[in-house]
Amino acid sequence: MEIAANMDKLSDEIQTSYDMRIRELVELTGNLHKTLKAFEKERIRDFNTLMSNVKASQAERDKEVHLLLQGFSTERKKIAAELEKMAASWNNLSGTMCRKRNSNSSRSRAKETRV
Repeated sequence: MEIAANMDKLSDEIQTSYDMRIRELVELTGNLHKTLKAFEKERIRDFNTLMSNVKASQAERDKEVHLLLQGFSTERKKIAAELEKMAASWNNLSGTMCRKRNSNSSRSRAKETRV
C-alpha cells in the first residue's frame, strides 16, 4: 500500500508542478504581451517624434530654398536691367561713333577736293 500511496503522492506532485508551470507560463506570456505593447507604443511615439522633427527640418529647408530662389530672381532681374542699360549705352556710343566717323570722312573728302 505504501507504494500506491507514494505513487498517488507523486502523481499529485507532478500534477501540481504541471499546473504551476502552466500558471507561470500564462503569467509570463501576459507580461511578455504587456512589455511588447509598451515597446510598440514607445517605438510609435519615437517614430512620430522623429517624423515631426524631419517635417520641421524640411519645412525650414523649403523656406530657405524659397528665399534663396527669390534672391536669385531679384538679382537676375537687376542684372538684366543693368545689361539693358549697358546695351542702350553701347548702342548710343556706337551711333555717336558712327556719326563722327561719317562726319569726319565727309570733311576729309571735302579737304581732298580742295587740294
